Amino acid sequence: MPSLLRIMAAPLVAMLGVAPAAAQAPARYQPTRDTLRYLSTNEQFLYFVNRGDTAGSPVTLRTRELRVARPAGDRLAMWVRLDGLDDPPFTSEDTFTLEPTGKVVAVNGAPVENLPGARVDLLPRLPAGQALVPGLTWADTLRTGGAAPYGLIFYHATRTYTVARLADTLGTTLALITGAGDLELRHGGWSDASQTQAWYQQVMGPVADTAWFDVRTGQLYAGTTVMNLAGQGGMARGLRMTAGLRSTVRLVRESSPR
Repeated sequence: MPSLLRIMAAPLVAMLGVAPAAAQAPARYQPTRDTLRYLSTNEQFLYFVNRGDTAGSPVTLRTRELRVARPAGDRLAMWVRLDGLDDPPFTSEDTFTLEPTGKVVAVNGAPVENLPGARVDLLPRLPAGQALVPGLTWADTLRTGGAAPYGLIFYHATRTYTVARLADTLGTTLALITGAGDLELRHGGWSDASQTQAWYQQVMGPVADTAWFDVRTGQLYAGTTVMNLAGQGGMARGLRMTAGLRSTVRLVRESSPR
């Protein structure tokens, strides 16, 4: 006979939209049925401090992102197009080769080891061979870097992910995944049109993530990444000063999960 607690919990679970525990297949990213459309908003404050004066202004950058994933052997080939929605507008297209966990192994056919600035944080990394159940935790490390035309760059991130809960909503099952860890970043660019002077930042600090993963379709539904990094920066062959980067990136699907 079913227990009284189970009988009482069933309608509460349905009312709250929380998915009851059940056997599931290992989580993995899957091919898309159609083109997925996302809106990305990056609220960013990149700054330098020199003799008490702070240089830098908060900006909000909006990008529309289209994604299509196709099978590529035991991996996925994900085409990604970015359309900048602010001035100056821009468009870029890349094809990422992914492990089912979301690990990026190549971009446009080139191994990420040969691409210092590769977008290795395209997707939250899933635990290999494990189903997403509330309370599950796993660790993840991302390391990439090398020499760019304007100087050394790298991206080192360590995170611990946790499945906070499962929810039945929008006709599917979503897993709420939270991440917490540390990020060390060195980035930069040219400070003049003639490309004779480069700027850089080498900063580090905490990074926190929230992601909604569609368990049934194997797609990212929405996500947020918040970082607060501090360190040094300046001109590659000149003044060094205190520097930092604060950023909140929100990615939201513009279409219903399928």
